[in-house]
Amino acid sequence: MRRAISSSYYAVFHCLAFHCAETVIGENGRNARRAWRQTYRSVDHARAKQVCNTKDGKYRAILERFPSGIQSFAEHFRNLQVVRHAADYDPHFVTILSATKIWIDAAESAIADFEATDPSDRRAFVALVLFPLRD
Repeated sequence: MRRAISSSYYAVFHCLAFHCAETVIGENGRNARRAWRQTYRSVDHARAKQVCNTKDGKYRAILERFPSGIQSFAEHFRNLQVVRHAADYDPHFVTILSATKIWIDAAESAIADFEATDPSDRRAFVALVLFPLRD
């Protein structure tokens, strides 16, 4: 069950990484494959978690302006990352099947919400994840 929780987080993370690469690189261009992979792999877990912090932090006010699908994705992303760290690294972490299913459902909801969001909003969110804020 610990592995299922971890895999749930990684499904959401890879959804984000895929959309980052598709948004920035797409499928065209002579070196697209290498550039696509580089963009996909450049998504930083800690930075994504910081951007997805819907409760406080410097990105909260920005996230509030996004549609509910992005906000839901962000909240699920952050919560799944927290529980994934516990499942992967805390030897005393205990879960039950029903709780594990809730995390799996959260991952499925996050992905569905993100992919149902308007592409322009996804692009704006991807930019927030990939590039630091500048004043």
